[in-house]
Amino acid sequence: GPGPGCPPVFAAGPTAIEGTKGGSSIFYKPNQSKVFYHANTWWVAAQDTSGKEWFLFKKLGASWIKSFSLGAPGSVKPDCFIDAPNNKLYVLLSHTSNDGTKFLRISYDPVTGLWSNDLGFPVGLTGFKHSGEDPCVLLRAKNNDFWVFVARLGVIYARHSTNGGATWSSDIIVKTLDITTALVDAVAFTNNGKNYVGVGFAEDTDPISHYGFVLHKDGDVDNLWTDETNLISVPPNTFGDDHLAMAVSPNNDVYMAVKTNPDLNNA
Repeated sequence: GPGPGCPPVFAAGPTAIEGTKGGSSIFYKPNQSKVFYHANTWWVAAQDTSGKEWFLFKKLGASWIKSFSLGAPGSVKPDCFIDAPNNKLYVLLSHTSNDGTKFLRISYDPVTGLWSNDLGFPVGLTGFKHSGEDPCVLLRAKNNDFWVFVARLGVIYARHSTNGGATWSSDIIVKTLDITTALVDAVAFTNNGKNYVGVGFAEDTDPISHYGFVLHKDGDVDNLWTDETNLISVPPNTFGDDHLAMAVSPNNDVYMAVKTNPDLNNA
């Protein structure tokens, strides 16, 4: 079982979340986080079956109950970050339209068990959108700044907030890619006593597609990034694919989980 202070594990076998919509279009890409543990229970951002709206669902015993509306249409892709000590949930709603992407800051009341939008939120990120099936991703850095990233039409873009998501920078060009379509994920980590934001990317299937990694030291100017893409190779006889998830271990090792596509010419 889990150690002290760890959340409980699920019982053996899957637990259905009644009233939610499934399908590959909902949870297809692994760069976003929709499940978190807070106030001694599990929560998930999922789409309601009837109205196609996104809600937070709460695990209550063996069941899940619909708890809080994210106020989002079915076409968005949510990415969640929980700040448990401060009872705050941050949600990026990634959209394909110019005015569709929004950032939410939500507070949890431990007495009532209810969530509510903070005053002044959601905040719109006009022009920061994803294309196709590869959504934007949200990250909180070690210095508590927020970043959002997306790979769109062959360029990795970022925006940066230093005030909890109330206001955001203009678009920052992080890297120009070799392939038009790619997926990004991001992590915060420490190396040699300095804190960094790291962005991984996976380009879609093509003979020249790459997996790559760029990093930014907390406090540096927004457009200063170190490119370490040449340190990551595509396995022999395969192409890269736009499926990617990243994680950081307790000792700050950075991991990148990717999906390859077989090289059919050599199969």
